[in-house]
Amino acid sequence: MSISKFDLRLAAIKEREGWQTEQDMRLNWTEERILSHYNMYYKHFELDAPASEVKDAALDELSDKEIAVMIRRWKFTDVLELLQKEGYLTVLHGHWILSMDMFLGCNE
Repeated sequence: MSISKFDLRLAAIKEREGWQTEQDMRLNWTEERILSHYNMYYKHFELDAPASEVKDAALDELSDKEIAVMIRRWKFTDVLELLQKEGYLTVLHGHWILSMDMFLGCNE
């Protein structure tokens, strides 16, 4: 089953941000707002994309301090594993979804 690009974006936002249903989002946000929000805070990759492509995109968004905090918290250094543990990288409808909306916000 193939999913449209818009529906993938809608599902990613719903899952990450806790909307009850995609219909709730459609009732409260315009399509333009959904697309704008997704483009600002999310990236997606096919599951067969090279791991280095996903890692590079994540590292472009993370500071050294954020990475250090995650490594201390989880005691391992694989960036993809760290992001999955932190909830910033998920698999949805055959895509890696990278959520860049609130990377730790390390102010410690």
